[in-house]
Amino acid sequence: MGKYIFILFLVSLLSGCFHEEIKEEEVVALVDGREITLKDIHSINIMGGEESLLKMIVNYTKEEVAVLEAQDKGIQVTENVEVLMDLVFPLGESGNEHIFEKKANELGITIEEYYETYYKKRLERDEYVNQLINKEFDLLNVDEADIEEYIQTLLEKYEVEILL
Repeated sequence: MGKYIFILFLVSLLSGCFHEEIKEEEVVALVDGREITLKDIHSINIMGGEESLLKMIVNYTKEEVAVLEAQDKGIQVTENVEVLMDLVFPLGESGNEHIFEKKANELGITIEEYYETYYKKRLERDEYVNQLINKEFDLLNVDEADIEEYIQTLLEKYEVEILL
């Protein structure tokens, strides 16, 4: 755990100094041996915003290990995601179409392609994380530090490496 804390400290320290341009296809992290590109992160980071690149990478890797752990534990999300796509956030009625359009343009695809591929992936990842946290913790008696500690153990288990 000390190794990961040092890496996070180093990442935090460097985040203010890092200005080099990174290409979308560049590998920025490894999770369980799988390469994570900047495009992977940007494609599902719906809101964008002022978050630093290094913070986005760290957050993505935390989410990725939670998704992997949920899948390892047999958590299924397909039905819930379909309900969310069809009933809660239907294309044309979600109120997020301007965001979909912006993200689709960034990726060079249509709004429909973005919605069916990347937005669905975003909802799926959120659902995996939510179900894992619900399964592992009593939500009435847990604090953020407990969840963060759990995620730290997953970062070690899935051998996260940030490559910047």
